[in-house]
Amino acid sequence: MRKKIIVDCDVGVDDALALILAFHSPELEVKAVTAVNGNVPLPLVYQNILKVLSLIQPSEKPLIAKGADRPLRGTTLHAHSVHGKDGLGEAKTDVKQGEEWWQEFPAHAADLIPGLARKSPNEITLIAIGPLTNVALGLQRDFEGMMKLAEVVVMGGAVRVNGNVTPHAEFNIFTDPLAAQIVFESGLPVRVVSP
Repeated sequence: MRKKIIVDCDVGVDDALALILAFHSPELEVKAVTAVNGNVPLPLVYQNILKVLSLIQPSEKPLIAKGADRPLRGTTLHAHSVHGKDGLGEAKTDVKQGEEWWQEFPAHAADLIPGLARKSPNEITLIAIGPLTNVALGLQRDFEGMMKLAEVVVMGGAVRVNGNVTPHAEFNIFTDPLAAQIVFESGLPVRVVSP
């Protein structure tokens, strides 16, 4: 039986590869992909999700949703120097015209995540590979729904390694530390995978 997942991401080159791997994994069923501000601004993140889905043409069309366009507090930080202005290293990729390989969710990602968890309690793993803003907003909007997630896997933090923004801070956590605090203190089953 395949594990049901939601991927919450700020698609740069790394997250594009993560999506490609997730959709091609025989062990995973990607139910949704949600966009969060991070490596590049939210409109580019969302466009990059469409580009990746258009490229791989998944047989099961995931729900997609836009999420937070800024951190909960503080100034916005992007990683253009790492991922390029568009987040995909200026790769010549476009959204293919014709059939759409996704289903657009009409509301915020912070509504989609707990909504799916409520429909499949304790069956969905949320894989958060960008800043944790959408996850924190989901907790603020629908705490009970978020608690129906089986697990939250976070790519972030500098555990036993140097940070990539400062000597001690990793980008995804550094970008929205308040969101990270809300998630880590929520009681959600969180597994941290340090990059």
